Amino acid sequence: MLLYLSQVLNKLSNYTTGKKLLEVGIGTGELLAVALELNFKVEAVEIERATAQRVANLLGINIWRGDFLKFKTDKKYSIIIMGDV
Repeated sequence: MLLYLSQVLNKLSNYTTGKKLLEVGIGTGELLAVALELNFKVEAVEIERATAQRVANLLGINIWRGDFLKFKTDKKYSIIIMGDV
């Protein structure tokens, strides 16, 4: 699975020169972990408090917790991923 995620991120990188990634709905955090290994600057939105906290602690990143329809930012992202959301 990790190899597959790496391949997906590498393929998506062909469409942008940026390395800023937003994941909406983080699941177990595997994609974020792989993205960090590939030197992406990651941010995430997760509705489930326990999941957001667990993954944030594990990866040492901030995860915005709440409904992504209420997520507001002026930031721009190179890649936005919403798998199974």
